[in-house]
Amino acid sequence: MAHEISDAVRKRKLQLHKNTPKHLGIHTVYRSKSGRVLPSVTTVLKEESSPILMEWAFGCGVAGIDYKALRDEAGKIGTEAHRLIAEDGQEQPDPVTDIQVKGREAYANYCKWKEAYRPEGWLSEISLVSEEYGFGGTFDLLCDINGVTTLVDFKTSKQIIDHTVEMQLHAYRILCKEIRFGDKMPVQGMVVRIGHSGHPPAQRDRYDVKAFSFTERTEKKFLSLLEFYKYKHE
Repeated sequence: MAHEISDAVRKRKLQLHKNTPKHLGIHTVYRSKSGRVLPSVTTVLKEESSPILMEWAFGCGVAGIDYKALRDEAGKIGTEAHRLIAEDGQEQPDPVTDIQVKGREAYANYCKWKEAYRPEGWLSEISLVSEEYGFGGTFDLLCDINGVTTLVDFKTSKQIIDHTVEMQLHAYRILCKEIRFGDKMPVQGMVVRIGHSGHPPAQRDRYDVKAFSFTERTEKKFLSLLEFYKYKHE
């Protein structure tokens, strides 16, 4: 059964408006009803992941690798893969660039995941804002998997920082709780890493899944990080 979206939710979606789906590769600006610009989930989580990213950038420098170019390429591959997922089932032109080829490879592994897990009742690429806590975010997919309402996030990176992506999905759940999609409330999160030829050979032609239950502790951890972000930047 498909998730029902209330008129209030539809109205809120129109208010979000100026928000842009992630797969278009354009930075989404989240605003409160009063027009105040709000931080995104991913922006807030940079406070948590920045030490790890700095270590990675340092390692690239030691190896003589331009980390910015590597980061930007990885981002473009992720954007292309998300575009293909958002347009799932639509006819696509043959890939030309290396980015398009790797995006198509990642999409093929997404299709393997979809066939294995058979998600039902899709809501995808929906941008939401929390008026209560003052942040916004766009989740990849809300669906039922084996009868369990699940928030899914697709990743094309080589490595996944477990505690960060878990907080990311907990943040999306906070948004879902405030907006209320009918009587559906996600009870589980699922991170799906989809491989492509830019990954080590063992990761290329496969997908990897990490599923977890939502906890009050991790939700509070994100909200604490959000407060720290606001204290530091606002």
